[in-house]
Amino acid sequence: MSAEAGSPVHGPAASVVTRSSAAADSPVGTPESGSPSSDVGEGGSGTSRGSTDSPTALKHGPGGISLKQKDSLLSIKERGLSIDTDPGVVSLPRGGSVVDTAVGPIQFGVPPETIKDHMTLQRPVPVHYVIPKDPIVRGFGPTQGLNIGEFEFPAYYNFFISQRRVNLIVDSAEVEERIRKVFQETLLGPPPGSLDTSRDYDESVPAELRADLAKEMGYFSKFRDETLTVDMLLRFTHFNERGVAFVKNEVREGDADADGASEGEVCIKKVAGTYEVREMGEIIWRISDRLDDFETMVNPARSRPDPTPFKPPVFGVTVLGASHGFDPTGMTSGYVLWINRRGVMIDPPPNSSEALRDMLIPPKLIEAVIVTHCHADHDAGTFQKLLQEGRVTVLTTQTIMDSFLRKYSALSGLDRGFLESIFAFRPVLIGAAMHMRGAEFRFFYTLHSIPCIGFECTYGGKSIVFSADHMNDPDKIRELHAQGVLSDGRRDELLAFPWHGDLILHEAGVPPIHTPMATLVGLSDDVKSRLRVVHVGANAIPRDSGLTRAKAGVENTMHLDVDPPVEADVTETLDLLGGIDLMSSLTLVHSRELLQLCKRQRVSAGDVISKANSGEDVFYVVARGIAEATVICKIERPLHMHQDPDGGEKALSPLAPLPHAHRLKSPAWKRMMSASWHMMTSAAGDAAAAGLRGMSA
Repeated sequence: MSAEAGSPVHGPAASVVTRSSAAADSPVGTPESGSPSSDVGEGGSGTSRGSTDSPTALKHGPGGISLKQKDSLLSIKERGLSIDTDPGVVSLPRGGSVVDTAVGPIQFGVPPETIKDHMTLQRPVPVHYVIPKDPIVRGFGPTQGLNIGEFEFPAYYNFFISQRRVNLIVDSAEVEERIRKVFQETLLGPPPGSLDTSRDYDESVPAELRADLAKEMGYFSKFRDETLTVDMLLRFTHFNERGVAFVKNEVREGDADADGASEGEVCIKKVAGTYEVREMGEIIWRISDRLDDFETMVNPARSRPDPTPFKPPVFGVTVLGASHGFDPTGMTSGYVLWINRRGVMIDPPPNSSEALRDMLIPPKLIEAVIVTHCHADHDAGTFQKLLQEGRVTVLTTQTIMDSFLRKYSALSGLDRGFLESIFAFRPVLIGAAMHMRGAEFRFFYTLHSIPCIGFECTYGGKSIVFSADHMNDPDKIRELHAQGVLSDGRRDELLAFPWHGDLILHEAGVPPIHTPMATLVGLSDDVKSRLRVVHVGANAIPRDSGLTRAKAGVENTMHLDVDPPVEADVTETLDLLGGIDLMSSLTLVHSRELLQLCKRQRVSAGDVISKANSGEDVFYVVARGIAEATVICKIERPLHMHQDPDGGEKALSPLAPLPHAHRLKSPAWKRMMSASWHMMTSAAGDAAAAGLRGMSA
């Protein structure tokens, strides 16, 4: 491949290129001297074809072409540039760019689920990946905290399906060492000497019933009678001191060098904010080194429900995604467990906060996150959520938390102590009940390649069971017991899976680290009626099996009819008041007084709740619903008031002349408080309000 008239420059999201037919002034991607680069390091010829035109990087979106830089389309035409699409560079929907070269495709930037883009586009999965030195997106926005160096699933695909290693192109040996630490945790589990599961169990649990995670991980680390190592899946190429990396394909024993590539034939050079890709010393492409510079992450599987406010169930589950990391059309597994109308996220997928907003679920309704284990399709969204939203409570065992912190400290370069300071850790003790919002959790270690927990949650006399990733194969469990991997107690515990749950979310997948579908097909009709299969593609359920795949989306939220504990209403009231900044620091004594003063009132759509200057001695807090405020000055103008996008309820007071009115479009709950709490009264100004009226629940 060659550049005919100037080298196209691509950003991470660019699939449209420019080619020059006339000379222009300023070269793009050249050294500070302003002349085209001629130094490619050892082995390069130092030549560059074409003129020194300045092609403009473009972004190609669903609606057509938009300029990434300030030039207008007209100015480009005036400069004699033409625009066309070149298959040599592909912009992936989830972010990142792929350049086709003599050694095969090279990908710049590797966001989560990138493997799905290649499968959807029916392109070969790359072997070569340029990993940024700092792969965590630091800027504010929907992609903050995203890992754009997520090589885990590309490595699995290349090794287990294509029987080859991925080549990670990195800045230095120091970056390589960090990546090795990350992959140790995700491929093999906690490194030797770091595993102490005694911290994970309640002291009442006898040793016979405790998992020997070292033995179990040792079993799963075998592949074709060999013990897996990091070097079996990864190899590394470094940029040298001149900023040049030479890329070649790996020639395996017995293979011919069919592509004819040799060291130095394809090289990548860092030049003035770009990566120059060269073949035989000639520049064929320029790619922006801003690998995190993409605005959105496309997920075609994301649910887009009717835009009505979501009323969380008293006890139930919303499935954010029910598929796995290799399904090109399905969203990777993630869930919200609802307890007394507040959520606990389970393994949130990447960009889960954005997905919640799409579903009109305020993120502040989420009180905690359960991390089941440290594979990228289960923990990447957790790290992103921690960086985006601050003090989130994380539930998991000490062993899994240590692995999570080692992994993301190495990946981000952030100190472990700093990471620990940005969230609250609530350790899980296996064998002891954990209480939250009136519910009781009982956790257990599943049978998986790295430490992983499932749980049973009981509330109001009903229970929800979540298997997490689990190799639930009775025959294999007995075989592992016979081999000495499992103790008698551990075998019996694994065989006694809690199939009695009123709602069971159980995974299935490819053995040996997942449950074979045959296990679920063989269950009784009664169990199948309460079972929803997760972590599988849409077509994975056998016909006439009696099994049902879980459906993703807020509209498919599963509700269990329960009798809430007597304290449930009190808990909900305190949650509501605690979400108001001014009241969040009140003492227990104040909370008792507030509970005595509060009462609940239901309003219908269109009802006037309050009018300005009405003399009411009441403080209103809209608990659920969307309200409209109308300000009457010279011109009447409505202001739509609703739940804060971040989840905080709006507190409204009619004690002084209000500059707005609130109206509910459909039934909604509100809470009213005595005027003794009128410190949140709105300022009147010169406006008079038409009233307080309901818009929507």
